[in-house]
Amino acid sequence: MKCAAGSFPANHILINRAVCQIDRLESSEDPDISKRGELLLSLSGSSLQAGNWEAARETLGRAADHARDVDSAEFLARVALRHPAPSPPGVITDHRPDATSSKLLEDALIALGDSDSTLRALVLSRLSLELYWTRPRDPCLRLSQEALEMARRLGDAPVQASGRLGRL
Repeated sequence: MKCAAGSFPANHILINRAVCQIDRLESSEDPDISKRGELLLSLSGSSLQAGNWEAARETLGRAADHARDVDSAEFLARVALRHPAPSPPGVITDHRPDATSSKLLEDALIALGDSDSTLRALVLSRLSLELYWTRPRDPCLRLSQEALEMARRLGDAPVQASGRLGRL
């Protein structure tokens, strides 16, 4: 996508700005690595708001690669939590887990390690939801229980609620 001026809807302007900033970072001799990751997350969010699911998924794939390149477990977890399903909410699907989302979440869990953290509890909860429609349900229930117990230990009520979703 080239940087261009013109009369676009607001989301297209945001997407264009983010792409331009990423292009500038990638073409500079000393790119600001931390800024690149945040810009990729911003671009994916703008793509989702604009309804461009595929662009968001592709951008989050680039953000996941960036997280691995800079060896940031926290950033990889943030990317995994934002990664959308292949189709927008409300679109009826065949209720299979999304392999890309599942893999990102599993990679984030490994990278985060076993220590209790809000981020780890959220990733566990999201992975349990990703696996909700699979049979047997044991992995989903186990992940959701682990997320719920961790959130209780941390005293984090919103994360506790998230952990309960996979148990419905």
